[in-house]
Amino acid sequence: MSKKLSVAVLVGIFALLAFLYGQKNKAETQLLTLLQKQGIKVNSLDFSFLPHPTLTANKVRYLVPESSRLVAFEQVAAEFSGASLLLGDFKISNMRFNDGEIRSEPQSPPVLYSLNFSLKPAALYLNRLENLLHFFKTKEVLDGGNNQWLYELNLTAKNPSNDNLHFATTFKLLTRGIALKDTNASVDLNELTYSDNKQFTLTADKIYLTTQQSAVENYEFSAENLKLNNENLGRVQGEWLASGINPQGYLVNLTSSICNYCNSMIDVRSVNPQNSIIRFKTEFFPLETLLGILKLPVLLSGKSDVTAELYLSEEQPTIGDFNLNVLNGKLKGVNLLSLIGQYLPINYDEGKLKNLETGFIQYNAQFRWRGRNLHIDNMLLQTEDLILKGRGYADLQTMKCDAMVNIGVNDAQYKQLTLPIRFFDDCTSPQYKIEINKDFRHQLRNFIKDKFN
Repeated sequence: MSKKLSVAVLVGIFALLAFLYGQKNKAETQLLTLLQKQGIKVNSLDFSFLPHPTLTANKVRYLVPESSRLVAFEQVAAEFSGASLLLGDFKISNMRFNDGEIRSEPQSPPVLYSLNFSLKPAALYLNRLENLLHFFKTKEVLDGGNNQWLYELNLTAKNPSNDNLHFATTFKLLTRGIALKDTNASVDLNELTYSDNKQFTLTADKIYLTTQQSAVENYEFSAENLKLNNENLGRVQGEWLASGINPQGYLVNLTSSICNYCNSMIDVRSVNPQNSIIRFKTEFFPLETLLGILKLPVLLSGKSDVTAELYLSEEQPTIGDFNLNVLNGKLKGVNLLSLIGQYLPINYDEGKLKNLETGFIQYNAQFRWRGRNLHIDNMLLQTEDLILKGRGYADLQTMKCDAMVNIGVNDAQYKQLTLPIRFFDDCTSPQYKIEINKDFRHQLRNFIKDKFN
């Protein structure tokens, strides 16, 4: 009896092994057929049953049609549900893409490398994998249940500057777009840019990106609770417009709920394969939020209009020029009225001296970014009582500032009398020195002479 039982068990084991071997061959055949049809080259395929049934493709290479872009991975592994393997429908529980790179041309340096990501589908089967590839090529969703298009993504990579990139989200493919939930993205810089800032982040509860019907590829998008470097932009709506004239350029228009849907614009233009220009413009955007996004000291507040041009070489920013106009704001950390009241003939409300800040009607300045230095020209600040003019610069690595300004009374009869003040040292809490120089003494003598003549 025991011998018959043993033989039956052995027969059952051999039958199971034969069935699994057959399923393995079936899975490999389906995958090879799909890869060949899509023009994806694979060096070899491996199948393992433990700890999870996994089909691994080694040295995967794909040359994107109608371009010279190369996408390559050392390994791409698809893990299957054990139950689905027995049923023969090969449900994919996880896909891992390891040690990949993307090159604009096969022989050029990679634009991304150390590319690793995992893709966890809610309900994707091996025989439906072609539907996913079809979507990425055509942006069209083929037949299949809703869950077929739901995925969790976690991605890491490095760029040519050796910065670490991270992106994680749950996304669903739509008929004409994509919906993302619980999105987190970050860039950890290899080298400091300014101050001690090395990490920049983006988070959003929900993001919707849909294509528009047009001759070129345009998109509309919206985001809920969008945060850039922890600065909340609320609900953001916009459009991403491809350039019909310059195929390497695009235009992004944005509105945000934090400023009653004020407008921002980003215009990217390629000069040549190595160089590009980014033009940026905002209208009535809260300056303290903008400075927080840039992780710069919040020295000013108010509604800002900004125009900027940023020049990039090999996708890295090199120089930039910015114009800033701020209305009805505050200068943080210094009360100019208290500072100069004892030196200039001015009548003022004592209540204005209580706060360590200066309210202003308008502030204008031009900024030139050159390497680690930021030059400030044509600076003009106007309050109800004062007018400030000057120029200066900041070292963006040490965040040390040096500015020379002249402050006068906002009154026509005193327009020839201005007090020179130098602000220096730490940009967030600068020291100051009143420069009672030859020019100021000359102004003062002329002022007194005019008063008594």
